[in-house]
Amino acid sequence: GVRQRVEEKTTKLQAVRKKQQLKTGSATGLGVGEVPRDLREIAKRTPAIRSWVHAIEDPVRQFLFEEQDRRLESARRQRGSDEISNESELDSDDEEIVFVGRDSAMRELREKKEARHRRAQRTVP
Repeated sequence: GVRQRVEEKTTKLQAVRKKQQLKTGSATGLGVGEVPRDLREIAKRTPAIRSWVHAIEDPVRQFLFEEQDRRLESARRQRGSDEISNESELDSDDEEIVFVGRDSAMRELREKKEARHRRAQRTVP
C-alpha cells in the first residue's frame, strides 16, 4: 500500500544520498575504526546497544591487557633480566584502540588544547 511505497521511496532517496556522499568524500563509516553516522545515531538512542557494546568492550580490553602482560613476561624470560621498560611490546596493529569512551576522548582533546595553548603562550628568546 501507501506505506510500502513511502518506504521504497525513502530507501531510494537514502541510496542516492549515500552515492552523492561517496562522490564528494563526505560519507562516514568507510574507513577502519569509523562508525557509519546512521548506526552511531541509532546506538545513541538505544540503551540496549550501548550496554551490549560495553559488555563486549570489557572482555576485549581485559584480553589485550593480559596479552600485553604475557608478551612482556616472555620477553623478560628470553632476555634474562627484569629491567625492561614499560613501553608496549605490541605491534602497531595490535596497539589499535578498540573502543574509546567519550570521557577519555574529551580528556585527550582538553590535554591537546592545553598543550597547544602552552606552546602558543611561551616566550620566544
